[in-house]
Amino acid sequence: MRPHSALIASAVLSVLAISVSGLQAQTPSRLENWSPSKIKPPRIDHHIRSTPENLAWGWLGSDTQPVYRVKSGDIAKIDTISMGGMRDDNYQEFLKNLDIPLDHPVVKEMIAARLQVQPSGLPAGTGGHMLTGPIYIEEAEPGDVLEIRIWDNQFRVPYGNNGAGPGSGGLPELLTKREQKIYTYDYSKGWANFNDDIKVPLEPFMGVMGVAPSKAQANRVGSRSPGNFGGNIDLRDLTSGSRMFVPVHVKGAFYFTGDAHAAQGDGEITGPAIETCLTTVQQFIVHKNKKLKTPYFETPTHYIVMGMNVDLDLAMKMAMQETNDWLVENKGLTKFEAYSLSSVAVSYRNTVIVNGNLGMHGMIPKSLWIKDKSPYWYTTEGL
Repeated sequence: MRPHSALIASAVLSVLAISVSGLQAQTPSRLENWSPSKIKPPRIDHHIRSTPENLAWGWLGSDTQPVYRVKSGDIAKIDTISMGGMRDDNYQEFLKNLDIPLDHPVVKEMIAARLQVQPSGLPAGTGGHMLTGPIYIEEAEPGDVLEIRIWDNQFRVPYGNNGAGPGSGGLPELLTKREQKIYTYDYSKGWANFNDDIKVPLEPFMGVMGVAPSKAQANRVGSRSPGNFGGNIDLRDLTSGSRMFVPVHVKGAFYFTGDAHAAQGDGEITGPAIETCLTTVQQFIVHKNKKLKTPYFETPTHYIVMGMNVDLDLAMKMAMQETNDWLVENKGLTKFEAYSLSSVAVSYRNTVIVNGNLGMHGMIPKSLWIKDKSPYWYTTEGL
């Protein structure tokens, strides 16, 4: 998502039992930690909370001490928050006007973050996400690849927000005033309420997943634009059961995550998705001395490669080249065979159109390899 300080209430409006646009909320305490996933992690080795000392406001980098240390193979439960409305000096009045109690656990975390976490110090517009991290991965070194397995994404709150206004999103000239839409969640149905007739399936994922860039690139970068370090990827397919592979650029990797989404369409054209607060359960696995130029991803059904550029045409060209390279390196095809297969069987989609570095990704179906019976790490068989 592209953060925007004027986009109030993306998370604050997401947290409590209020009635918005005629949609009646349910008691938050009964709805926290809900997830659409049927598979649970085998264990939890760490719980990293979204308290001020564990947060980074609008940046990824390695120029500060890590907030937590884990080992390769460890599974961490990571709390995240969003900060809509909490950047304003009148945030307490804002909450009062909405009948939102200040003692709700997630609101207390937001207030603490608002008062205690310092902004990135980078130029305005380069990032505004409240991220949990950096997390130090003990065995990770430059030249390695970090695999992040996503075991679960659990809702912490029963609401989310989407908004847009003049100058924002993929159609900056469309609107004359800023507007916002509040979504309530019906967990028994697995959807977010748009209105009485339209329901949006809940497919929670983390918009930001990334490591520190190389020191040659920068000690610290804003959270808005993704890169070869990952970051604000906003790939809607990174739900429970997916995994990400990202090159390690500094010792310890320095991993960050945040920008939780309840649902998003390809493109995320208004700027935000349904912004919310999630607890994500992720496993970190270091692959030593494995060459990788840019992140790639995997789900139970697809391999996913990505291209990023400020020019969408060049992002598409990069995605095509990444597809070709991936098929040659991982599946043993010739360049022409990979090119041909990409043309007839790979679908290309716009990942996001609002993050500075725009994204295109190629969806490579696993079903093409009819003799490959190797098991995937995450399976719903037998459920």
